[in-house]
Amino acid sequence: MKRLLDGVWKGEGFGPSGERMTFSGRVPGCVHTEGELVFEGLDTYAAVYVNGTLAGRAENMFIPHVFPVRLKGGENTVRVVFTSPIARTNGLPLRGAAFTAERLHTRRLQCTYSWDWVDRFVTMGIYKSACFIPRDDCRIEDLMCETRHVDRWGAELYCRAKWKGQGENLYLRLRLDDPEGRTVYENRRRAVEDAAGAHVDVPEPRLWWPNGYGDQPLYTLWASLETENGETLDKKTIRVGIRTVRVLERRDAPGSEEERMCLALKRGAHVSGDNAFWDRNEPGEFSGFTCGAGACLSRTPSTTPATRWA
Repeated sequence: MKRLLDGVWKGEGFGPSGERMTFSGRVPGCVHTEGELVFEGLDTYAAVYVNGTLAGRAENMFIPHVFPVRLKGGENTVRVVFTSPIARTNGLPLRGAAFTAERLHTRRLQCTYSWDWVDRFVTMGIYKSACFIPRDDCRIEDLMCETRHVDRWGAELYCRAKWKGQGENLYLRLRLDDPEGRTVYENRRRAVEDAAGAHVDVPEPRLWWPNGYGDQPLYTLWASLETENGETLDKKTIRVGIRTVRVLERRDAPGSEEERMCLALKRGAHVSGDNAFWDRNEPGEFSGFTCGAGACLSRTPSTTPATRWA
């Protein structure tokens, strides 16, 4: 079973230059000493050390990072040393961009470098769960569900689980609960491969609707790896909205209400002005531009003074 490390971290503060931050944690030894150290979210430039030895590096906050490691029998130390994203981009070639160009060189949340709706707040650190997974551990790696068909009689879903670990006495259980928690499907089978799927029929499904068009009822899909006598080794759940989407490309009848509404609603513009400093633009030029272009919706930075629209 994986060992969560969410509560072990202690920040050691910034380095002398203010460009580095270190977290460290004590990890108890266990029977399984070889395995994977998994970080779901590292922001962003990080070096991970286990008992003083470099296990790996990270340079992307959007993906999980998995490092193969070997723990010792007693207490272990994990250190994560972060380098400032600002320091890492110093001296790199400038590129054209809105707001700030340094963000283009790094795989992290772009709006934290300042945007038209938020101030600058560039961060670094551990921002999601971390865990140690023994090498011979059985675990579910992925779980998905998609709606294949919906009609007035019911819905057909395709559910699929992928796991690591096989054995004669290993079983996979899939269960789907409705929004009220009632079980509408359940199946248990031998986990003889590393993945399995099932077609699930849901009678009279509660359909998911986009915001403003109806309710958003969610079903819950459960997957668990079990021993022959029912002991749970690992489990995973996801929330599922039952809905299919079709893209229809067809012309509205000329002069119809549909055509009129489509033409009326799609006229929009992004207005930046001639000068990035708003007080250097002439009063009224923004409203004059949008009226002249026939736009019914304009997007401007939130700091634009109301007088610019006079």
